[in-house]
Amino acid sequence: MKKFLIPSLVVASLFAQTTNADLQKQINKLEQELKTLQQQVKQNSQLTIQNMKKVNPLFTNSHLFFSLDLRSAYDYIRKETTSGIGYDAIPELTNPGTFDIKNIHPVGEETHTGEVWSNRFIVTGVARPSDNLKATIKLEMNKVFGPSNINQVNNPFQNFDWVNNETADDNTVRVKSAWFNYFFGPDNGLMFSIGRRPSTEGFPANLKSEDNPNHPPAHIVNMEFDGISADADSDALSHIWSKFGDWGSEFLICMGRGYSNTNGKWSLNNTEPDYTKAGDRANADFAGFMITPYNDGQYSVRILSMWAFNLVGFKMTDLNNTTYSMMHDLPAQTLYNNLGQMGMKSLNADMKVLGNYYGADLTLEAQGIGNTDNDFLNNTTAFIDFAISQ
Repeated sequence: MKKFLIPSLVVASLFAQTTNADLQKQINKLEQELKTLQQQVKQNSQLTIQNMKKVNPLFTNSHLFFSLDLRSAYDYIRKETTSGIGYDAIPELTNPGTFDIKNIHPVGEETHTGEVWSNRFIVTGVARPSDNLKATIKLEMNKVFGPSNINQVNNPFQNFDWVNNETADDNTVRVKSAWFNYFFGPDNGLMFSIGRRPSTEGFPANLKSEDNPNHPPAHIVNMEFDGISADADSDALSHIWSKFGDWGSEFLICMGRGYSNTNGKWSLNNTEPDYTKAGDRANADFAGFMITPYNDGQYSVRILSMWAFNLVGFKMTDLNNTTYSMMHDLPAQTLYNNLGQMGMKSLNADMKVLGNYYGADLTLEAQGIGNTDNDFLNNTTAFIDFAISQ
């Protein structure tokens, strides 16, 4: 045994030296390959950023991104009206707020039909000057095919559809919405917004024109207004309870002004100077909140509760200063008899404060039914929407 001990150690040492050298070569080779991969990843990242800047200008945080939406539609309208007052009314040329009432008479239930061709064009511009600030504006043209049927008293062809784009006129541009979004952090899920808010075409009204739904359900809110909102999504609510993050919960609060009772600059009202209260009408304000307890992308539940104060509406007043709301405050025969006995020929039209409003809405929505391979069920949108108002 002693005779073979030293040679064995020498042979083992030689094998060990050879193995260590091979390992070092492999390590050096791997390090070189890693450096090459890192360089390739860096180059690919730079190319990706460059491509993103070309495809999406918002990626640069310094450009304005535009999108266009054009829709032409045909709608068949069929209305059934209840009994009431029938009349022909034309505005007096000397007083635009007064209507000459012709042939006032009670009418029974009637059915009216009509067809409307419409052409809607929306331009959307989005700018993102920083990571937590975004500005959005939408300009919209929404008109019927052909000339407008609105009466033009002094210049009947000034805005006629055949020539209105070639006619020098005023500086009116319809702004559908224009607002800022401020995000308090990249991942905390808190957002604040102010401006002319996108409050029309909410679910399910958006299904008709295939628009993206806005926050308030259209069953109860489908009008434009200026205001502010604050939103906490599932990421923010998950800090309160982890289940909110799993359920996709969201909480939104908003408030705004639908009508400002104020004079403009250089007002001719001797009793109220510029930018003050314009009359006996009050400001019409709105406030509400929307809770989304559950939203997994397919199934969702939304609850809305809202209030409105000092809503204005159309009123008509006779010569005795008796006011009629849309001429439906009194039964048809009673109103007909009253106006006939007084010999009324005209009613003054004006906007008056009608009162306050409360509404609530519950929406259950399914974007696709079940989890099957059935294309019909997968592409089906089903919903139940319940609303109350007072």
